[in-house]
Amino acid sequence: VVGVNDEVLHLGDFALNTTEAICNELLYKLNGRIYLLWGNHNAGVKDIYSDMIPVSSRVPGDVEMYPLSRDNKFTFLGNQISGSINKVMFSASHFPLSVWDKSHHGAVQFCGHSHGSYKETLPDHKIGKRLDCGIEVLGKPTRFIDIMRIMDKKSIGIVDHHNHETT
Repeated sequence: VVGVNDEVLHLGDFALNTTEAICNELLYKLNGRIYLLWGNHNAGVKDIYSDMIPVSSRVPGDVEMYPLSRDNKFTFLGNQISGSINKVMFSASHFPLSVWDKSHHGAVQFCGHSHGSYKETLPDHKIGKRLDCGIEVLGKPTRFIDIMRIMDKKSIGIVDHHNHETT
């Protein structure tokens, strides 16, 4: 499903608490350039990340630096990322959000975590442009254009003080 030159955004819980060695092996076996967000099950992949932090940057306690890449193969992005793809504003994180930057203007939110159990993030939920992109919901890694076909069927959901006139 994923080509050698594809870019993949992984929304957390990569290899669900396996060892560093297994995570490392999996990352190099998978096709594409992989961008990783943190989930709540990070054991093996967190060890890879920690080993990548330059010795000169290490201080007592936890240090996080993003983005952090290895071999042009995978990049750690932290807890959340936002930006635009084909002029579509997006926010992505492991956890589903109720409000994200520009959500009241139609920006979309990609998440995981819920394994299909949070109805507001499912493809057939029509209010709110957020989507659980987990394998349990979509069945496979899914192209941005196909995710946007799902999002196009959803209306903007405004849950805070913002509205269409708010900038």
